[in-house]
Amino acid sequence: MFGLFGSLTSTAQVSVNIINVPAPAGGGGGHTATCAVGYAPGANKLTFYNTGSANTSTTQVSLTYGGSAQTAAVVAGCNVMSGAYATITLAGYTVAGTSDAPFTGSASLTNGGQVAFSGHFQ
Repeated sequence: MFGLFGSLTSTAQVSVNIINVPAPAGGGGGHTATCAVGYAPGANKLTFYNTGSANTSTTQVSLTYGGSAQTAAVVAGCNVMSGAYATITLAGYTVAGTSDAPFTGSASLTNGGQVAFSGHFQ
């Protein structure tokens, strides 16, 4: 008897590959996150890459620094397609940060996953 046994599943495997976040000045009107499909380097950017076989989207991004959490819904979601990049631009911080200070962050995905990342302000 010949055949294939088992099941095939598709999953998204998303990571933050590039973090370029200068120290925020604070005083903004509220933390915002907007999406650009593909690789778009520059300041205030988080670049995501999906090595998995399924597509997903980011719905929320959060940065925590200096005892404060800055959370923003991603405007219209941000599709992170299989084998592709997506870049989220952050703005509107309400709390100032200092250059070289550490931060942690996370992004929520539509498949229920969380992507954790960390870095230091530029």
